[in-house]
Amino acid sequence: MPDGIPDTLSYMVLGYVLAGIVFSVLLIYLVAKARRIRAESKMLDELESDNSPR
Repeated sequence: MPDGIPDTLSYMVLGYVLAGIVFSVLLIYLVAKARRIRAESKMLDELESDNSPR
């Protein structure tokens, strides 16, 4: 059995890389969702203004 501290640097780097990928995907998803919500809000405002009493 080897004595001393095992080398776990590669696991730490892999963990940071995976966390970065997950956070990047989450950020892309949230930006896309915000754009969809803005577009839907604009469409609803236009529909509301078209149906307003004159």
